[in-house]
Amino acid sequence: RRLLLPKSEKFAVVVCATRGVVLAGFASPHEVDVLLGHWTHYALLQRMLYSVMDEVYQFVRRQPSGSVALPEGVRRELAMLVALVPLVRADLSLDWCPAVSMVDAGP
Repeated sequence: RRLLLPKSEKFAVVVCATRGVVLAGFASPHEVDVLLGHWTHYALLQRMLYSVMDEVYQFVRRQPSGSVALPEGVRRELAMLVALVPLVRADLSLDWCPAVSMVDAGP
């Protein structure tokens, strides 16, 4: 099987930073937005990750300010991303269709 995996050093930093934000319970919308940018990149490998970022996206749309208490839903979604870390990969050995009318940049 051929799997595409994120680079472990950088991915570990993103996971640890996310775990730290969840445990602290405080962050600015900008700080969460930076984390979200990294997660969005990794979600290209496993599209289901996008389905657990609804409240996080709403939080980062707020006006930038200093650190604030994270809403419980944002903390839950960030914790869910950390819990789904083992699934962040793309299987490049999946069957493909010889006749394609449209594709996207996903796996």
